[in-house]
Amino acid sequence: MIEICSSLSRLIVFYILILVGFYAVAQESSTDLSAELRFRYEQADDSVNDVANAYTGRLALKWEGGNNLLRAIIEIEHVSAFLGEEYNDGGSNRKTEYAVIADPVGTEINQGYLLFDVNEDWDIRLGRQELAHRAYPWQRYAGTVSWRQNEQTMDALLVSFVGDVKLDVHGAFIKNVNRIFGENNEIPTRANFELDGLMLTGNYEVTENIKLDAFLFNLDFDEATQLSSNTIGSRIDGSIPMDGNFRILYGAEFAWQEPKSDGLESTTYRMIQGGIQNSAVKLLLKNELLGSDGSNSFQTPLATLHIHQGWADRFLATPARGVSNTAFNASGKLGDVKCTFEFNAYSSDEGGHDYGSEYGTSCSYSWVEGSMLSGWTIGAKFTSFSADTGGAMDAGISLNDTNKFWFWFQRNFDLN
Repeated sequence: MIEICSSLSRLIVFYILILVGFYAVAQESSTDLSAELRFRYEQADDSVNDVANAYTGRLALKWEGGNNLLRAIIEIEHVSAFLGEEYNDGGSNRKTEYAVIADPVGTEINQGYLLFDVNEDWDIRLGRQELAHRAYPWQRYAGTVSWRQNEQTMDALLVSFVGDVKLDVHGAFIKNVNRIFGENNEIPTRANFELDGLMLTGNYEVTENIKLDAFLFNLDFDEATQLSSNTIGSRIDGSIPMDGNFRILYGAEFAWQEPKSDGLESTTYRMIQGGIQNSAVKLLLKNELLGSDGSNSFQTPLATLHIHQGWADRFLATPARGVSNTAFNASGKLGDVKCTFEFNAYSSDEGGHDYGSEYGTSCSYSWVEGSMLSGWTIGAKFTSFSADTGGAMDAGISLNDTNKFWFWFQRNFDLN
């Protein structure tokens, strides 16, 4: 009881500070108003449930006001569904007969935080905010899940140091994660992850062609205790300029994770990649391994997961025997159309079980300034996962053939 009261009192102080700050900022006259609008059709066929079709729209209105020392940011996010809800949104709409498309309908405060510009090197953010380990979408450990209509944000205190163009360091204390499944989800850990979380990250540009990344996560979940862990790791990304405007690309990452639940052994994450790039095309071959000790596996519960290990989202939670993904990615332009092709082959870390393979393609086009649709972007994406059901069953999991298709139309607006 004492621990609960102490945690509640800290939370009350947290929000009182935010309200006082917003009142102070409201006295200032410098304001900015912007909006994001996205319409999307998504179809999901998981070979088990009814085929899901979601016609959804996302509107996010963002207000920012204050001065050079203190600013307040509020973003309201609204998600609508058109032509009925013929999809399972992850638990809120109870349409369990359909395949899952995790875009619940509703209106939420997506962001609401105070930004203190201490000086040109330091700034502090307090409140509900977009909190990410790396730039979108490569957010392997913590991110905004911005592919979904309802973004993931966190109630946190963030301290950032950017004292040199080559070095930046960030430290965050996280109290709550507002998940993509919506505040109205009846499953508490679907709606929110309440926790005491510490995130420390640092990025250093050794040279123009070599970048280093180090990170530490200490996560203590209140309810989803099986996900509590300590994770520490580092990454290197680089390129080697060659003749003819070509570059050789390389990258490697390693992380070690220790669960906090009794009886669970530590696991590791390993990634290695290589490729080539010029002004027209980028080719990349990568192997990513979320390791296992046979019964426990490396987990990344706060990540932007859709970009990792296939667009069909078959491995949002790492199977107990782990998962290894060998992926080939090709991206470039066909005229003014951006295109990406991706192939993934999945297997387990322990036991040598095949999970299946997946291929997908994505294209988008943005109208240039001066045209009638200036500022708008249109896009389409398709992915197909073919399950090795025998290998999956041998590994103790259930996987099914899955096809997904998306079509979207979106734009950002400056409303000043």
